[in-house]
Amino acid sequence: MKKRYILDGLDCANCAEKIRSEAEKNKLITTARMNFVKQELIVEADDKVSSADILKTVCEIVKKHE
Repeated sequence: MKKRYILDGLDCANCAEKIRSEAEKNKLITTARMNFVKQELIVEADDKVSSADILKTVCEIVKKHE
């Protein structure tokens, strides 16, 4: 499953890389890509993982690096 999240207001490239890196290390997420210019995080996860769990995980990661 692939999900795209818009990170509105993301203006720090270093923070964006920290978010991407932590997302990729998370056990629920198999791959994570950050497009800093578009302010979007694209994550892929196993189809068995719920969309709600992915969203919760991404929100927790982003809040740590705001």
